[in-house]
Amino acid sequence: MTVSDRVVDYVFGYRIVREDPAVVAAARLLVLDCLGVAFAGAHDVESGTPRLASSAARPDGCSIIGATVTSAPPDAAFVNGYSAHVLEFDDSTLNPIGHPSATILPALLAVGEAHRRGGADLLAAYLVALEVHARLGQARPAHWSADDPWLPIGTIGLLATVAGAARLTGLGRSATGHAIGLATHLCGQLSVGNGSAAKPLGAGHAARCAVQAVQWAEAGFPGPADPIGRPGGFADVFLGADRVALSSSLDRLGGPTHLGETGVAIKRYPNCYGTHWSVDALRDLLADNGLRADDVREVELAYPDGAAFLDAPAPVTPEEARFSLQYGLAACLVHDYPQRSSFTAVAVADPLVRRALDRITARPHAQGTPEPDRWAHVVTVRTVDGARYRHSVRRPRGHPGNPLAEAEIIAKFEDNTAELAPDRRTAVIDAVADLTARPDLTGLLGPLAA
Repeated sequence: MTVSDRVVDYVFGYRIVREDPAVVAAARLLVLDCLGVAFAGAHDVESGTPRLASSAARPDGCSIIGATVTSAPPDAAFVNGYSAHVLEFDDSTLNPIGHPSATILPALLAVGEAHRRGGADLLAAYLVALEVHARLGQARPAHWSADDPWLPIGTIGLLATVAGAARLTGLGRSATGHAIGLATHLCGQLSVGNGSAAKPLGAGHAARCAVQAVQWAEAGFPGPADPIGRPGGFADVFLGADRVALSSSLDRLGGPTHLGETGVAIKRYPNCYGTHWSVDALRDLLADNGLRADDVREVELAYPDGAAFLDAPAPVTPEEARFSLQYGLAACLVHDYPQRSSFTAVAVADPLVRRALDRITARPHAQGTPEPDRWAHVVTVRTVDGARYRHSVRRPRGHPGNPLAEAEIIAKFEDNTAELAPDRRTAVIDAVADLTARPDLTGLLGPLAA
């Protein structure tokens, strides 16, 4: 059996009825969160989503979240994927690094609508895709890193999305293998896109490519044999060619899922997840010591080497601000915590924010810092009266080890969909809670029209 065959076998062998109910419940909350984030992205005044939606409009097509127009399945997946990632508010994984739902869910929604699938089918395909994403990603030495030249969204994210979309479409085994093979020829996004519009466009592009690969396979186009495991294939190019690690990781397909073992982070703040440790450290330090922003003379941050790509002391655009450790801390001083309204052109240029940035310094940990200290984000505050406080956070809010409560996730969804009438918000919440019993996706997507 080839490496690719093992993935295909898992796609066909998965049965949601055997799944741990806690894992199914966690998946439903991830779906709700992603829908809310996509709606917020679609309505963000600076996101550009309306332009994308109008350019993709097509009568009697698939739903575009937050819009009254519809589009062909690949283009609907593209626009919804962009909206889900444009605010950097969508879920994240650390082991491996990635943003699974922003690519997976938009593609599955388009395929599910086009093929008139029900909620149980959608949720099963979503869980399949999450698991393929995790196990392929864990075959990468160090499970990816922030300084890797490849963005996981355009590699493991794309192949995982194809696996879920092929399952939802109802492709046969052979055609599913072809879809995966075709998708490998569409892989590849560079991490230089961080902090620019290229990154959310890449999420939408990966969702669209997944739908197209499945459509091509459905139409009879063949892909290469064993595209993942063959010499020069996906594993060699994107995973590092460690055959032992790849085999060991794929052995876990069909066992307890990554979602149940490790979990997926649901973000509390709309900026890069790597900034959340320092944000929570500063927030907790201020709260625990009864300090206000006016009491703070300076903030110093010592961060692990892996966070160096976020050392951006003077961001100019909202996209750059989302990838700045310093800006996340400045938002705490000016806005209490990083909020959606913190990441606009006006907010980034606000003189209060710029003066707050002047009070913040950041540096990597000194050479020789022992573990586990060298993995921590350590915030030190010096006050105007000369006092000194120091704090770090092991797991930020929303981390699988410090998860948001269901009520907090629902509150986040309600805030992200504030433009909707209350009965529409409730309809989506109820539809997600009852997803496995839904015969189609109308109740899920209909209320999210503009």
